[in-house]
Amino acid sequence: MRFILLILLFLILYPIIKIWLALRRSRRRFDEVMRQARDASETYTSAGERKRYTREMGEYADFEEVSEPAPPSPSFSEADAPQGRYEDQIVDAEFEDIKN
Repeated sequence: MRFILLILLFLILYPIIKIWLALRRSRRRFDEVMRQARDASETYTSAGERKRYTREMGEYADFEEVSEPAPPSPSFSEADAPQGRYEDQIVDAEFEDIKN
């Protein structure tokens, strides 16, 4: 009787332990990939800092702001309606309701 109980216990615990180990392994891999990505992004941001320009660098370009009048707001009227002849919807097949 004890032998059968041990076999049943093994059959229940073995898959649970196997699943737990697989989840643990995948979690470690995920953590490793995230750590590598974080390290790579830190390296990129430290190496890719933007150059800072001071007022003494380069030339000053004088500019003049030009204001344009606002375009007239569109208003819809019968005269603005599209012209032409409208056709009814073309039906190329007749459908019949299927009774259940």
